[in-house]
Amino acid sequence: MPSDHSSDSERKQSDPQCSMVRTAIILAAGMGVRLKERGRLTPKGCLCLGEKSILEESIVQLLAVGIQRIVIVTGYLAEQFEPLEARYRGAVQLVDNPHFAESGSMYLFAVLCPSLRGRRLLAAGVGSRL
Repeated sequence: MPSDHSSDSERKQSDPQCSMVRTAIILAAGMGVRLKERGRLTPKGCLCLGEKSILEESIVQLLAVGIQRIVIVTGYLAEQFEPLEARYRGAVQLVDNPHFAESGSMYLFAVLCPSLRGRRLLAAGVGSRL
């Protein structure tokens, strides 16, 4: 049972609304080399396994659980992700990594870090290795 002298930070940590993750980062800059020919034409996040692309399925699920901002880091064939940003305007933001071929995923966190400071994040990759 909490004491009457609990600090504000202790109350915030126990309040589900205060600790809720509101921003997700999806790393989707890779070239999909394991997909061979199919990966050369379409980024793996844009491939459809049903009616929607892999990334769009993820966006729908993230929005359904209360994620408010989804940052998708693109690189290879970045223009193919633009329809997602238009379709989910205000919720999805694309960030292009022009150095995707020679940099790893951690490079993106360094680039994004200043704009995400103080936020709770959920990070995932589309087949990426951190």
